[in-house]
Amino acid sequence: MHKLSVLNANFYQDLANPTEDGQLTLASPALDLLTDFAKESPVVVDDRTPASQALEMLRRSSAHVLLVLDQAQHFLGVVSFDRLNSQELIKRVSAGHSREDLMAADFLESRNSVKALPYSDFVQSSISDVMLALQNNSLRYCLVVDQQSRKIRGVVSAYAIAKKLGLPFEVSQSASFSEIAGVIYRQFNPDPRPTLAVN
Repeated sequence: MHKLSVLNANFYQDLANPTEDGQLTLASPALDLLTDFAKESPVVVDDRTPASQALEMLRRSSAHVLLVLDQAQHFLGVVSFDRLNSQELIKRVSAGHSREDLMAADFLESRNSVKALPYSDFVQSSISDVMLALQNNSLRYCLVVDQQSRKIRGVVSAYAIAKKLGLPFEVSQSASFSEIAGVIYRQFNPDPRPTLAVN
């Protein structure tokens, strides 16, 4: 057993800041990006959640995607900001659908079309490796899955990476992967000859 020292807090007046301590870069471990669902509950919606409510949840959480669960709490797929943005809602309403009747399930990207990275690979990768994997597969986001337990461990997206890297501007949730990746690479590699190509 390890005995802990108890200190007087009088000499400690400043809070640690993630931008000062442990600032992330493209070379940082990919694991630093991940909100591990084994340790922290994800933001989820059920398939009967109104689409307008799901969109508001995305805006409030600054996330890019929400996991959609069925009534038995099994993963059905994801809804993204892109699919839920106001223009998509307006298109559906213009096609004769009632705004109140549109549910998260109507904008679902089903589980069988969502891509994933193995957790065992992810823990050995850098943020740059993840960006390259997303880019090479034309993905704006993907799951991180534990193949042994067959559990979803998290979600990573280009948008979330930009936010975690602390880019000094507002990144739009609807920005394309190329726009986000281009900004990230310029921020950390101002040399006009980028180390990674951007589509």
